[in-house]
Amino acid sequence: MTVYGIALIAVATMFGLGATAGKTFAGGPFDGTYVGRQTEVKNDNSGHCNIRNRTDAQVTVSNGVVTYMWETPFAATVNADGIFRADRAALSRHNALPQSMVGRIEGATMTVDIGNNNCMAHSTLTKR
Repeated sequence: MTVYGIALIAVATMFGLGATAGKTFAGGPFDGTYVGRQTEVKNDNSGHCNIRNRTDAQVTVSNGVVTYMWETPFAATVNADGIFRADRAALSRHNALPQSMVGRIEGATMTVDIGNNNCMAHSTLTKR
């Protein structure tokens, strides 16, 4: 081993990096699967709101990113305080308004409001 290699190992060990080399780490504190109830809170009765009241809603958080299936996957980064928000353009001519997803994770509970002024749902979910 070269002097450079020995010096690199010494510095890595000094900073506690030697024991972590090659290991993977779990995601953030919010990572996991959340399940619970999704409830329709707004429906313009146009026939284009396909919100289902359901008790088996499922949302995942992986590497600090919430992914909620709402027509297509809707994703947002969770802040350190557990709050997340994402906005996106309309997906089709039937759903012409921009959509938003706003939520918060506190402990093992996630609350989410998702949709737009025509169609909206509220979910309360618990981490599995």
